[in-house]
Amino acid sequence: MYNFIRYGKYAKKAHKLICAARWGIPRKGLECHHLNGNKFDNRPMNLIWLSKPRHQHYENRLKALRMVLGDLSIYSRKDFVRWARMSEHNFQAMLANYTKRDPQDKMHFECTHHMEI
Repeated sequence: MYNFIRYGKYAKKAHKLICAARWGIPRKGLECHHLNGNKFDNRPMNLIWLSKPRHQHYENRLKALRMVLGDLSIYSRKDFVRWARMSEHNFQAMLANYTKRDPQDKMHFECTHHMEI
């Protein structure tokens, strides 16, 4: 599922090498996370190091967002960071209050459900 970079007899996952180049070598126990959930989007701005519990937390949020919004590719990095930082109560309230309309209706979603971090 991931892209690999091969050198000689070795192969490394591309996203981990790119994240290390952007953010430095991770401490033990950190995992590389794709902010927008797209495993093939290895742009440095889309990758961050997270602890395993925090990584699972973000993955659960992405799964919930996909169920409500469908395609997440129209949203920006700023949106993903804001959603990740919301309290659990605000995040669940946002999902519960969102009535699915046109999937391209990003402005409706942002204007109706803007909450403080």
